[in-house]
Amino acid sequence: MNRLMSISLYYVITILYINAQSLRSMLSWIMVTFVCAHVSFAVFGVIALSDIRTIPPGWVRTPDKSIFGLVWISEKLMIYKHSTDNYTYVPDLLSLALSVIILQTHYTFRCLVDSLYITRVDAVLIVSSVACIAGLNILITYDHRDRFTVSYSQWNVHVCGVFLFIIGFLVVHLIVAWTYNQHAVIVRNAAPYSWYRRKGYFFGDGIYFAATVVFVVCVCFQQVVNAIMMEYILLIMMWLLNTFSLLLLFRLEHSESDVQSSLPSRSHPMSARPAQMRFCM
Repeated sequence: MNRLMSISLYYVITILYINAQSLRSMLSWIMVTFVCAHVSFAVFGVIALSDIRTIPPGWVRTPDKSIFGLVWISEKLMIYKHSTDNYTYVPDLLSLALSVIILQTHYTFRCLVDSLYITRVDAVLIVSSVACIAGLNILITYDHRDRFTVSYSQWNVHVCGVFLFIIGFLVVHLIVAWTYNQHAVIVRNAAPYSWYRRKGYFFGDGIYFAATVVFVVCVCFQQVVNAIMMEYILLIMMWLLNTFSLLLLFRLEHSESDVQSSLPSRSHPMSARPAQMRFCM
């Protein structure tokens, strides 16, 4: 629990820092960090879902399987967490990469708003972000089943972590999608398909929400086969929403550069932006 508290505290401090710096010019190293986080999450995700590490001798094999032999993602994470080699760091590295990705999503949100102050929406976004990362660390820390006996002593805490993680992630992206949809487009040569991109973000959130509802229903009614399948669908949608958020941030940065280059030269480039100008595609 000390580790969870330290992670949450660090996360709040970092987000508050981003809020204070949100209207400054984007530094290239920040973008590189965000891209590296997405690549790392994909790489470690593939490793975690692979069979590089299998159930050690002495463990009780899980009875929960779906089509194509799929098992709970938590089962994969548990195997890596309890391994005795360097692969034991895979779950923690996944958590770290996703933490940076959520920070990037928050940065995208701050690029879509004008206010330098923390609003109620910011507060909800911060709470949801912390809940998402804390939930991921809870479900990693507390196994979904016992390794040596057919019992589920940590199941309740693990499920709480899963729900915190899924719901927190959904709220974060819903806020960004709503802000993106409300954002004015005042840029040169605005793309004619911007409307489809905005609604597409909402559509992706809608699919994620529907999959979450189905997943929860399957878990509550112990439909293990369907629940495991929906878990992997949620993972795919999570990757798509994260990727869209990163691409949106690139578009925002590119649009801001285009507008700044078209404005008269001033002593401070950010002061040259008209108050009603928005940088969004």
